[in-house]
Amino acid sequence: MIDEESSIPLYLQLKDLFVEKIDSGEWQENAKIPDELTLASQYRLSRSTVRQALLKLVDEGRLTRKQGKGTFVNEKKIQTPVFSFYYPEKFGKKHTVLSAQELACSATVQSALELFPGELVYELIRLRYFEDEVVAVETSYLPSAAVPGLLQKNLEGTLYELLITQYNLQIQAYDTTVEPVILTQLETERLQVEGNGQPALKITKIGSTWNKKRLILTKSIFRGDRCKLMFHHE
Repeated sequence: MIDEESSIPLYLQLKDLFVEKIDSGEWQENAKIPDELTLASQYRLSRSTVRQALLKLVDEGRLTRKQGKGTFVNEKKIQTPVFSFYYPEKFGKKHTVLSAQELACSATVQSALELFPGELVYELIRLRYFEDEVVAVETSYLPSAAVPGLLQKNLEGTLYELLITQYNLQIQAYDTTVEPVILTQLETERLQVEGNGQPALKITKIGSTWNKKRLILTKSIFRGDRCKLMFHHE
């Protein structure tokens, strides 16, 4: 149901209803869905609101618009990883938020997420734990337009679960780089490490959705004295 008094934009509420139709099979794969005018009449919303919702699903790779033919449901993609990177279960989901703000993207973030110059993003800086010990500082960036109201959400869990449950956005692929670095003074204090110039591991991940649209950039600094990477190949 559409709640016109909700703080969630109407087009996002409508998008969620469309996702339910896709996931339930009411809108089947490769099938043409009703046109904008029909949907606008059905939900008693403006055509522009319907179009926004549909374009959001096109961006997420759920729908395809074919000129002169209409809008169609995409087939679900089958993926098999060649290489997997994951954290041990004991890392859990606990995070402590150090700062959360909205700001204009830097040139680095703009390039990583393929944004327009000066586009607004949310910046989240959080501590990550192994059991009860701080082992990493994570800095994440997400386009504000893709996740409106993010700063009002509970940011102490994993962002990937939050994206699924709150925005129905699922990361389908990651580009991951790993490099050795030396902790800065600020990182040393945040990670509660003794001494200056301690080694660390910097893991940078860019997460993309169905249609390869980049949604999240996360830079994690792990304590070098408490962490190591294990690679498993089959």
